[in-house]
Amino acid sequence: MIAADKQELESRLKQVTLQIREKEISVFTDNFAVLSTQSAFLTGLGFGGLTMVPTWSNDKRVTEVIFYTLVSISIGFNILTLCISSWCMIFGPGLAIRGPDGSMSRAVEGMYAERKWALRFFWVGLFFIMLSGISLGWLKFQNKTAITMTFIFVVFIFVFFAYVKYITRPRFRFPKDARRKPGEFKVGGYDPETGKYADTTGGVAALENPQQKAVQEIESLRQRGILTDDEARAKISLIRAQVEAAEIANPSGSRSLRNRMFGSGGSSSGSGGHVPMSPTSVRMSTDSQSSLGVGLVDKQEVGSSSGRDVIAGMLVRDGKLHRFALSQRGVLIQSPLNGAGANKEWLLAGQQISVAPDSKPNSTTFVLTYGKNKMKLGANSYDEMIAWMDALNRTGLM
Repeated sequence: MIAADKQELESRLKQVTLQIREKEISVFTDNFAVLSTQSAFLTGLGFGGLTMVPTWSNDKRVTEVIFYTLVSISIGFNILTLCISSWCMIFGPGLAIRGPDGSMSRAVEGMYAERKWALRFFWVGLFFIMLSGISLGWLKFQNKTAITMTFIFVVFIFVFFAYVKYITRPRFRFPKDARRKPGEFKVGGYDPETGKYADTTGGVAALENPQQKAVQEIESLRQRGILTDDEARAKISLIRAQVEAAEIANPSGSRSLRNRMFGSGGSSSGSGGHVPMSPTSVRMSTDSQSSLGVGLVDKQEVGSSSGRDVIAGMLVRDGKLHRFALSQRGVLIQSPLNGAGANKEWLLAGQQISVAPDSKPNSTTFVLTYGKNKMKLGANSYDEMIAWMDALNRTGLM
């Protein structure tokens, strides 16, 4: 019941957040509609200037070149504004409505950023239209008339910039403690748009990783009396053991903690899914490297204060080579070499464990018996088999 209520609350919070985002999408869409309409009008005005019938003498070639250059630049900036506005009006709401979780905020931020550039291009296009009007006066009329037109245009250009800067903009300026740019909606570190938790103290999102989130939920259930202290401690120990084993098996920083915990498959390393072992945390056996190409990892103490051994490397199970790792907390984890598949985990700590070599002579295969289950594993050499058997036997006493 509590879990259902929590899901319902998160769904309602997400729905309200998306309604607010929808208002922002609507505002930006209206802004782009205004810009596209005005830009289309100015573009038509510029093409009208290009197609007008000349009524001036041939001794004004330089002024003619200046006029057509200014009109062409104005048309270019207005068409650019028109294209940006049309693109954002079509694809911005489309991404927000049909995209995955988090697309609403991505669409709003994108439209906000593009609106700034569309406004700048629009003002530049308008400025060049006014300059082309000045050059047209010098092209068609006598000097006195051209000087009068230039003076009027220049005055209005300065009046426009001064009025907008000192009167119009201050009327609609945001307060200093307010934020103009669309921000994320966070409720106690929870982002309802993506369903993730984030750290409000800065740095890496501490609550975003599944381990921390699960531990906090277990602690909350313990405080409400749903779980006893022993049950809560056991569950937390199991979660931390799974994470440690996953980090040993896949220590590459290119995969997220969620993928390393639950083995979501593919790898982002770009090498066929193979995740190399970190040389700073484990040491590879030279005998294994020479025979397998990828070596078994010898036992080595992890951390200066742990005082316990872990072992990781390559073992054969069911006729296939896999990466295995045994964590400090007694969790054995199996990972596929190519990353195509999920990890498998076995909690060995606290169980009756028996490890015996295969009955065949000169065999490097051993049988792991834990509880009522058995697992047949094959090492690369006799020394590696002894190392694994020794580590597994000690696991049952942890």
